[in-house]
Amino acid sequence: MQKRFFVFLCGILLCALVSMAPLCGDDDDDNDSGGGDDDAGDDDSSQPSPEVWQDIDTGWNWLQINPPTGQCYDWYQADLGCKAANAEGRSWSLPSISELRSLVTGCDELYTDGECGLTDSCSSSEDCYNSDACLACEEGQGPNNGCYSLPGLSGECFIYWSSTFNTLYENDEEAWYIDYRYADIMAGSPEGCAQKLRCISKD
Repeated sequence: MQKRFFVFLCGILLCALVSMAPLCGDDDDDNDSGGGDDDAGDDDSSQPSPEVWQDIDTGWNWLQINPPTGQCYDWYQADLGCKAANAEGRSWSLPSISELRSLVTGCDELYTDGECGLTDSCSSSEDCYNSDACLACEEGQGPNNGCYSLPGLSGECFIYWSSTFNTLYENDEEAWYIDYRYADIMAGSPEGCAQKLRCISKD
């Protein structure tokens, strides 16, 4: 009789311990395999992801920032995003159109000394922009897997803002950008949207 009671009592204690198990260990809602409150399995896709790359020819450092999924940067957000960046303890800024041109490869007209006349010191679409040279190359024909940006440079082959405005207008109505899919230089409203952000540091 005493033996049966002892077995019964052990069974009750075992059930109680099993029912309490969810209260122990990992109390967050993710399905990670580790114990405790580790957030390693959390989805971080909503956070910007910076990547730094150095151009050995110029010595300039480039910071690639991918915005949260489904978002993009207008010119003002891009400018603030670069100024707020602190990757590697460096000071970052939105690159000028000439600085962005230094990243072009495979399109002679857009090299910094190429036939496209648009530069930091000459940025009027009326006086400096020659479309035959500034829109000279074809989509997807660049040497870097179809892209016209330097190999090793992180980030998607896409549109990137420059800090340079079209000086044809007095009120900063248009900012210049480069689309590395085509190696095209074009201007657009600063309220337009570019899906990627590239910053420069010369520290």
